[in-house]
Amino acid sequence: PHSITIGNITLDDIHHEMEDKQGNVWCVGKDGVYKVTKHTRPFTYVDEVARKTVRCMYRDMKGRIWVTSKDNENGEVAVFDKRMNLIGYLGQDGKLYKGHTPFCDIFTIMHDKNGFIWLGSKPNGLFRIDEEGLFSGRGKMEHFFPKTTIYDIKQNGKGEIWIATHGKGICLLKNGLDSNPTLWSLYDQKNIGYPKECDKVRRIIFKDGLMIATTTSGLLVIDGKMNVNHHVREASRAESLTTSALMDLLFD
Repeated sequence: PHSITIGNITLDDIHHEMEDKQGNVWCVGKDGVYKVTKHTRPFTYVDEVARKTVRCMYRDMKGRIWVTSKDNENGEVAVFDKRMNLIGYLGQDGKLYKGHTPFCDIFTIMHDKNGFIWLGSKPNGLFRIDEEGLFSGRGKMEHFFPKTTIYDIKQNGKGEIWIATHGKGICLLKNGLDSNPTLWSLYDQKNIGYPKECDKVRRIIFKDGLMIATTTSGLLVIDGKMNVNHHVREASRAESLTTSALMDLLFD
């Protein structure tokens, strides 16, 4: 028998101790079995973000962190540097402010190869900001498709910007650098076999030349020639999806 001290804890008359894969120490003594947890996972609130629903967190190409949140009818976009020091809150005029500033409900952000920041909202459409202008104080906000709900924005290797919408399926942003871009919806194309039930899209990922999208009615896999494969839950096949209502997708 011996004593064991872990941190500020001392246990006497210990006959055996072991450490498990989580780092907990288990001790067997005359009074029973003790479990000592050495590792804690401390957290602190980011006080600059109000304690309400956080919709999106995004690291842009310069390492800045964008955090969007929503409380009832008011959305907010906070921008931090790479060390999580507050840069400012995005205003509806495309400028950054030091105090809390209302914006709208932003679900997705994307920093494109041309230096634009794109923000997708529900249900207020798409916003575009010139990154250089925003951080030099000459911000200008452009607003497109004001009645569209947008859940995701992605740019592929060709520089094309694709948008996941609620109601219009997967859309390609055409003339994205112009002042009057348009949305070309795969949902409206009758010759590619896009499933009509997949009008509500949550996430788009590009992988090995494929576009893969999660929808409320299954998984879409689309090749470069716009051939569409639609995967759904099949009750009689064990290898099928557990459910057709998909929220997100991750490649490890």
